Amino acid sequence: MHDIFDDSTSSTPDDDKELSSFLTKTTVKKHQHFKNNLDNFQIELPSIFKIEAEKLNKINLKNKQISLDLQQRNDQLTKEFNDLELEKEKLINELNDNGSNGLKKYSDVNLIENLIKLDRSRNDGFGISRHFYYLKDTEYLDLGDFKPINFVTLELIQKNPNKVWNNIKNYKKFIYQVLDTVLNPDRLMEINDMIKGKNFSSIDSKEFQQLLTACGCDSVPDKLIVKIQGFNNFTHIQLMRLSIIFNTYLSTEIIDFKLVIRHFLLIISDFNANKRELPSLLYFIDTVFTRLFSQCPNLVELLENQLFSIETEIYGDDKVRLKRHKFEIQANILRLLNTTFSKNLKILQLLNSLNLKFVFGKNQFDTKVLLIDKENFNNADSTFINKMYLNHYRFGILPFINSPYNDRTELEILIKKFTTLKTNSIDIIKILSSANTSTSDYSREDLIKLTTENFENTNNLCKKLESDLEFINKDSFYSD
Repeated sequence: MHDIFDDSTSSTPDDDKELSSFLTKTTVKKHQHFKNNLDNFQIELPSIFKIEAEKLNKINLKNKQISLDLQQRNDQLTKEFNDLELEKEKLINELNDNGSNGLKKYSDVNLIENLIKLDRSRNDGFGISRHFYYLKDTEYLDLGDFKPINFVTLELIQKNPNKVWNNIKNYKKFIYQVLDTVLNPDRLMEINDMIKGKNFSSIDSKEFQQLLTACGCDSVPDKLIVKIQGFNNFTHIQLMRLSIIFNTYLSTEIIDFKLVIRHFLLIISDFNANKRELPSLLYFIDTVFTRLFSQCPNLVELLENQLFSIETEIYGDDKVRLKRHKFEIQANILRLLNTTFSKNLKILQLLNSLNLKFVFGKNQFDTKVLLIDKENFNNADSTFINKMYLNHYRFGILPFINSPYNDRTELEILIKKFTTLKTNSIDIIKILSSANTSTSDYSREDLIKLTTENFENTNNLCKKLESDLEFINKDSFYSD
């Protein structure tokens, strides 16, 4: 028997081959067994860990959303704050651009905040009351070194103006002297009454423009800027001076009538003149337009072009879509002219053509243009609301229109047309009274008020026409 530790023992080649084969098979089997066990091995987490993980994930997502919302809200608040500051700055600039040459400044916080509240109380741009101001605050005219006109001459102008006029050697110098030194509006009116209707060459177009500027007339704008306030303590004396300036220029041979009419319309549209100095304004209109009527060969054409080309713009905002200020100014010009010359039949005939064009457009007495489509209230865009505003001012001019109809049948047809307009106004008021305008670009209360005034104007016109018809029916000359 051999000792296994006996080094002398040796194996044969066959024995080595057999041992190698045995070891290889054994290793493969162990590897395969380990692989199978590894494939079948799975780790199962407890459910509580899964629930907690989901909670943590949700909390993380929620935190991210909250952070995002807070950032968006912060951005929104920042934007609102910046917009508010810009709005305040804009209002302060508008208030301080008031024609007072820096004497009247605004910075009161409460005033600005109240204006912002007013502005935001309506979404159609008319929360704050704004108007057109053309005449600047101008007390003195510095036209040169002139001695004051003596008291005796001023008294004589009042008593015997022709004698004074015939003794004037230099008309231009006299006019400049008057404008520069006479500070009494009543004296200026007497001087204007002396020179109106006279023919004398004294100033040209350039000098006319220079005098207007010196007297406080702003430059001729492409659009009429409406703003909160225009400071002017000297409107009365300005209108007297302007009467003299216009009559002086209209006394020359070569006249730029387009320039004259443009400035004339701008002056009579000045809010301060209309609000505080209406008698003086009517005097200015009478003395200037009467001469224009007698001298300008194409007056109607120039008036139409200038009047109907008027455009307005709110101070600092060129994106306003509603044109209420434009229609208001155009209608006011017609109202002033019709009121001033209510007894001048020749001028009224000229004005009647302007009235008809403003109210009816190209087709005279076509009342269909004044009808409001009730269905459009469902989608009341700026075009529709502009027509509502335009119609209101058209109705305001209706009483000034001189009807050419004297025939019974024509009057009856016209009465029916205006009765239809009355019915249409009533329907619009009913619709507006029940309409939801919370998201609309107009004020329901404002449009109800305007439409009510339309009804009253139409009703009064119907009564007048019915009275004319009754007169015709009673007149034996018209009877069958």
